[in-house]
Amino acid sequence: MKYLVFILSIIWTSVSFSQGYSPFTTVSPKRFVNPIDPSDNDYYFLSTLTSFSGDTTTFNQYLRQSGYTVDVTGTVCVGWGGMIQPTADTTWLGRQFTYNALTEELVHSNASGEVLSFDFGLTLGDSAIFYSGVSYDYFIRYDVLNQESVIDSSDWVKTFTIWKYDGLGNLLSSPLNGFEINLSENYGIVSFIDCHSFPSIEKGLTLMGQLNPTIGYYQLTYDEVYPWAPGDTLELRGVNTFQGWGVQTTSHKLITIQNRIETSDSVWIYLNIDTQIDETPVGAPGYPDPYNIIYPNPIVYEKGSIIHALPHKGVQGSTIYLHDSIDNCGIRARIRMYDEFNMYCDSCDCFVPYDGNGSSAYTGEYQEGLGIVYSRIQQYGNWIDLTEAELIYSNVGGVQCGAYTPLAVGELELDHDKELIKIVDLLGRETTIKPDTVQIYIYSDGSIEKVFRVE
Repeated sequence: MKYLVFILSIIWTSVSFSQGYSPFTTVSPKRFVNPIDPSDNDYYFLSTLTSFSGDTTTFNQYLRQSGYTVDVTGTVCVGWGGMIQPTADTTWLGRQFTYNALTEELVHSNASGEVLSFDFGLTLGDSAIFYSGVSYDYFIRYDVLNQESVIDSSDWVKTFTIWKYDGLGNLLSSPLNGFEINLSENYGIVSFIDCHSFPSIEKGLTLMGQLNPTIGYYQLTYDEVYPWAPGDTLELRGVNTFQGWGVQTTSHKLITIQNRIETSDSVWIYLNIDTQIDETPVGAPGYPDPYNIIYPNPIVYEKGSIIHALPHKGVQGSTIYLHDSIDNCGIRARIRMYDEFNMYCDSCDCFVPYDGNGSSAYTGEYQEGLGIVYSRIQQYGNWIDLTEAELIYSNVGGVQCGAYTPLAVGELELDHDKELIKIVDLLGRETTIKPDTVQIYIYSDGSIEKVFRVE
């Protein structure tokens, strides 16, 4: 009997102490949600810079642009083009924190620079202080190790609870009393607290989704964006304007889904794309090239893969990614990315615009069920062209959205380098026209339709 107990003890010790249970890793972005308010889910972990020293890993959390602006006149952050600049948001975990793999200690600093130290190496049943105030202490206690469900997976999970006591050992009231910090073997932190705002805000959060390995919901996926099946249709409209000349080229694309092939892990979507170019002269000598949203054909993606790993308002270089909502035919999910020509300045905690003369910034939007719904290229400085495109109609799964524009498929693009243009229809009949005066449509029955413009 003693021998059996000894063997069971070895097995339990092996299960308890041989596993990593690392709270955060460099390759696993995480998203958390307030369990009391599901709409309060803007809590991401994403390390943009990680350094190692012995057993200690230092994580630098991503920066995100806040809605708060400051006057940086007279500082090194003045930069090009303005005095009032947006600041950075240090996120709920704080800008920088460390984890020691040997001691299993996770150390954060709150907004006031006070230390929060979580000892995840406790022996089962033991407790330790993770934060001390003037007249109170917050403890974590290691309560249980169980195999539990983590969103849609099963894993070994260490459960720690939080308790607040005064200096005499009396339990004090706190919204976090009894809150569980869960640490999973393969998925790391499953539930945690808002460290940056603590203790002024006592808020617990639970895992909403994680990448690498992927579980739960992190942000918009390609599966959600492209549910398209054969017969679904989408119509796109693009405009490219030479603002200096006052002319523009308008293009339309009618996309019909021909086929959808799925394997156990991938999707192929084949498209039929009809294109029409419309030119609207107003007396200028030339026309801008057509601009529109572009799709590869076929569209190929791995099931479960996301549009982009960066978190909400995450700033990478000069590009900002937003994961927000829009109400379009009852569909409420999108990701938007745009360039701002802003670079973050550590010395004054703001984003500085740099001289983008001659450069261009891209804005794009993906939306659930509708694919790419908007794109735009904006030139800066002496470049004043306007190029943008958008989804104007969709019929996906029998649900129609927007207004369809009938196309004369087969329209010719006029050659503006010649004084006269000779058109030969499918029956061999010839027509000669002047450029900039007429649109020509050739139909499948061989007929020609000429639509004259009035200048």
